[in-house]
Amino acid sequence: MSKAAQLAARLEQVDVAEGMGIIEESTEKAVHFDVIDDAMCIMHSDGSVNIVDHMGKGRMTVEVISSANIFKVLKHYRPFKEVFKGKVQ
Repeated sequence: MSKAAQLAARLEQVDVAEGMGIIEESTEKAVHFDVIDDAMCIMHSDGSVNIVDHMGKGRMTVEVISSANIFKVLKHYRPFKEVFKGKVQ
């Protein structure tokens, strides 16, 4: 299971307040972290990515992008430009 899938599974089991603590802990270990249009993007060392968005009223959504699919996504959406300096244009 990818690190992004593991994080998503952990977040499903907790409320938003506890989830924010888990997210903060994950960002310290992440390869890269960025906030884009109120969505938190976390790239893990295995290449997988989480996109976490607050929905209001104590709810959040967590998307998981596998390492196998991240390069397909980066063709259209490039939040991690500084991680791939010169490699992805």
